[in-house]
Parts: sequence; structure tokens; C-alpha cells
Amino acid sequence: MDHNDPPDLYLQLLLNVLYKYMTNPATDFYLPKLVAGQTNPTYEPYVIDGEWSLAGAEELRTGGSMICFSTLPESMSGEYNQGIASVAPHLSFAGPSRIRFDGAIPFQVRGLSNVQIGQPRVTSGETATATATFSGDTSWPHADGITVQGNYHIHQPCCPSNDGVTCAPGGPPWTEDGFGTFSITFKSSSATVTGTAHTQDRYLLLDVNAIEFTASTDEHNTAVAVTINTITDPKLRDYWDSYANEAIRQPDTMKAILDHLRDVLNRESTRRDIAKVMNDTLKKIVEQHAAAIETERVAWRARSGAVGRRKGKPIGGGQG
Repeated sequence: MDHNDPPDLYLQLLLNVLYKYMTNPATDFYLPKLVAGQTNPTYEPYVIDGEWSLAGAEELRTGGSMICFSTLPESMSGEYNQGIASVAPHLSFAGPSRIRFDGAIPFQVRGLSNVQIGQPRVTSGETATATATFSGDTSWPHADGITVQGNYHIHQPCCPSNDGVTCAPGGPPWTEDGFGTFSITFKSSSATVTGTAHTQDRYLLLDVNAIEFTASTDEHNTAVAVTINTITDPKLRDYWDSYANEAIRQPDTMKAILDHLRDVLNRESTRRDIAKVMNDTLKKIVEQHAAAIETERVAWRARSGAVGRRKGKPIGGGQG
């Protein structure tokens, strides 16, 4: 299909029908309801497989040195003045199968059902785009934006020092590890969805080719909460809570988190699941509202004076 082909007007009608029902809270086809009801896999919440590895920013060495300063082994205190961070920390996110401690929670995305879809537009031939927004401005139950939550592990290498700046030559290193839970909320975000139409066994189907998720990582659009679960000393807990919050809020860390979230939403399995929701929904709409849709199609044809390349093809996969 040439990208310079004129938009398929019949496909536009099809998408108009889909949009009409997916944006009406009174129908069973309201998009937030469909996402919330999605199973195998479940999308509300959506459980993330694997582990996100996030390299610590060099700026975090100062905070890391506070941890190392407070944990200099007693056996070294006679020879060295203090402990410092030898390198920047390593931060990782995962579920309880990979990051284990009492109180670990699932690694998941919440709020995908807090979605509103914009008017789909056929841009050329049988290619269409639509923009979905996720925000706390709706009355849907998960109206708090999109939240990534799970467990974190901060691994901080330390070394003894006599000047507070450099590691003492020959000084034995040690490591400190903190484990806890986190949540990061993007209060407002959006995703541009691009797809194409094709026929299969006389059914009209939509393929989702790309989902481009975007969100500002500015502090006004994000909310971060962390809890350190494995440190019992009150003073050290305060250090670790502050350190973990700082580590997650670093611009490079937030960008890496956003990149991981983009990958999750744009993976092939996600696109396939979303296409299935749209195609199943359109088929049900046609089956339940065939007469009304036919009336709308006749009126549309009278207004447009064209039927597009889909002349004679049923809307949404009905048998022709």
C-alpha cells in the first residue's frame, strides 16, 4: 500500500463506528471497560515479566557515600576515617520472584484502563492513527494516571577512605544493599496508535503496527513513593529512603524507566492483544446494532458520494 494513496473512506466509516461506541460510558464497549475486562493476559493491572536494570547516575555517589559513611565496618574503624561510595550505585526493579524480601509486591503497571481514545483518522490508503490519553481527569476508578509499581534493589559498592574523596590504597571494599517497594505515577500521558486494515476469510480486520507512548518526566507530572523494607536502624532507614527517592528521581533514571515502559506497551504481544480487542469489539457491535449501523452507512454514502475500496465488504467482519 502506497503511503500516498488517498484515505479509504469506507475504513474511516468503520473507525467512526468503533469510536462512537468506545467513547460512550453507557455502552458495554466503552474502552476503559474493555481494557479492565481483558484477560489472558490481564491488563488491569498488567504484570511485568523480568527485571529492569537501571544504571545509577554518577551524581548519586554523594548519597551513596552517606550510606557507606554510616556502615564502615567496625574492624576498619581503627585504620580508616570513613567509608565512601567507590562507584555509582546500581538500581534494578523486579517482581518478588527476582527481588525477594518480606513485603515484596507484584511488579506491574496500573491504570491502563484509565484511557480515552481520540478520533481515529485514516491518513492514507488503509493506514489509520489515533491518540489515546491516560490521565487523572476522568471519573474512571483508576483515574490516577499510569503507575508503575514493584520492588527495587539498590546495590552500593563502598570502600574505606582517609580523605573522604578517594578510596584508600589497599583498603578492603564492601557492599551495601537496600531492598524496598516503589511506585511511580505519570499523572498524564498519551500513546499514538498506528494500524492498518486487511481482509481475512472475508472479515475486515485491523492490525496494530505501533504504539508510541510518551509522558513528561517533569516533577509536576510524576509522583514517586519509596519504602525501604530491609533496613531496621531508624537513622539508616532515613538515609536509604532519601537515597532511593533521589536515585529514582534522577533524570537519567526516569528516562530509562519511561523507555522500559514504552517497550512494554509496544511489544508485539501487546499490539496483538489490542488489535484483538478492537476486532472482537467491532464484530460484536455489528452483530448487536446491525440495523443502526446500516442506516448510518447509507446516510454516510449519501453524504460522501463514495464507497472507497471496501465496496461490497461487510463492516467489521460480518459475512458478505
